Amino acid sequence: MAATYSPFNRMGFRHKFLTRAYLGIFLAFIWSIALSIILHTPLYSFYVSTKDVQPGSVGSMAYDTLPFAHSFAQMQQLDRFTIQIDDEDWKWQNDGFYLDDKIYYIVPLQSGENVAVRLNTNNILTYEDPYVRILPVGTLRKLEFEKNNSGGQLAIVADPEYYVDMIGDFATLYTPEAFKSRVEEILWAVLMILFVPLIRIVNVRSGIFAPCFFPMRDPMLPKNDLEMWCAGTYAIWSYSFPSLEGWPLMGGSHRARKKMRISRNSLAQQWEITSAESGLQTVRSLTSYHIRDASDPDAGWDLCRATQLLGMMFKCRMIDRETMDEEYSRVAIVIQRNFPSWQALTDNYMEGYARWIHTSVSVQQAEELISKRYRILDHLRAQENGPYSIPWNIDLSWNLQDKPSDEWTKKILKDLRSV
Repeated sequence: MAATYSPFNRMGFRHKFLTRAYLGIFLAFIWSIALSIILHTPLYSFYVSTKDVQPGSVGSMAYDTLPFAHSFAQMQQLDRFTIQIDDEDWKWQNDGFYLDDKIYYIVPLQSGENVAVRLNTNNILTYEDPYVRILPVGTLRKLEFEKNNSGGQLAIVADPEYYVDMIGDFATLYTPEAFKSRVEEILWAVLMILFVPLIRIVNVRSGIFAPCFFPMRDPMLPKNDLEMWCAGTYAIWSYSFPSLEGWPLMGGSHRARKKMRISRNSLAQQWEITSAESGLQTVRSLTSYHIRDASDPDAGWDLCRATQLLGMMFKCRMIDRETMDEEYSRVAIVIQRNFPSWQALTDNYMEGYARWIHTSVSVQQAEELISKRYRILDHLRAQENGPYSIPWNIDLSWNLQDKPSDEWTKKILKDLRSV
C-alpha cells in the first residue's frame, strides 16, 4: 500500500511485457522474410561487386585468349593461365587433401608434373568429343599453412612451396540462395533487436506501462503542479481497488487493456459517462453546486470525485491532456475556495464517503471499507514526499499560452524515483 510509483510496472511484467516481446520477435521474423525478398537482388548485386569474381578473375571460367600452362616452369612465367586435362580417368574428387581445413587437389600437367590446386569446381569447362576439361583461370601463389592434413600428398607436387589458385574470391562467395538465407538471418536479428524495444517505447508513450528508465517521461505521470495537486485530491481512491496502481498516476493507473476496460465500465455503469461530452457534463454538475454553496457537507466528496473522473477520462482517452488540465483548474480553484488545507479536504472527503457507502452496502461491509480508506489516508499523510507534500495554496490557474509551473512536480517525482 506504499505510495510509490509502480515499481513492478517499471519492468512491464504486469502488462504482458513478455507477450509483447514475443510478438516483437514474431513480427521481426515476418519482416525479415518480406524485406529479404525485396532487398535480396540489389543487396546481392552490391555484395558480388565487392568480390573479384568478374570474367577473367582468378577462379572464373577460362576465356579464349587465356594461355595454357603445360609445366610448372611455364606457370612461373605467366600471370594468369589455365590447365587442360585430357585424361578421362582423372577425377578431381579423388585427389583432394586439406591444409588448414582448406581443400586442395592434385592436378597433373602435360609435362608429367603435379601441382596442388585450389579449384573452383563450378567453373570447369568440359568437352566430350574429344574429351577435354579446361580448368578455371589460375595464378601461382606461395603456399603457407599451419595445419598439414595432406597425408603426404605434397611430396608428389613439383614445388611444395607453391600452389595454383583457381578459386580466388569464389571461395567465399555466397550463392544467391545462401546469400538470401544469410540476409534473412541478419535482418531477423536486427529487427528483433529493434522491434522489442520499439514495441515497449510505443507502449510507454501510449501510457500502457511505465518506462524502465527515465520515469519522468511516463505520460501518465503529472507534468505540472496543477496535475500533481489534482492527483492528490483522489490519491485515497487510487489505492482503494486492485486494478489501480496509485498516486500520482493520472486516473490511478496506466493504460493496460484490462485497466482501461475496468475504467470504461466504471464510467459507463456508475456514472453513465460514455463520451467526453457526457463526462464533462457530469464533472461540471458535481462542481457547479459547490460554487454557489460552500457549506454542503459533501463538497469534498463531490469535488474529489470530479477530479477523479477527469483523470479517468484522460486515461481512457476520452479527453486530451489540455482539456484535462483546463477542467482540473476549474475544479481545483473551487476546492481551494471551499477548504483551507489538505487535512480539511481529506477529512470532508472521508465523511462524504462514509455517508455514501452506508447507503450502498451492508453496515459491516461499509465499516470495513471505511476502515480501509482511513488506513490509506493515514499512510499517505505520513509520507514526506506523498500527495499532500505539495503546498495547498499554489496557483492552480490554467492558461494554454503560458507554460504551467512544474517546480513541485519535479521535486516530488525526483524523490519518488528512489523509492
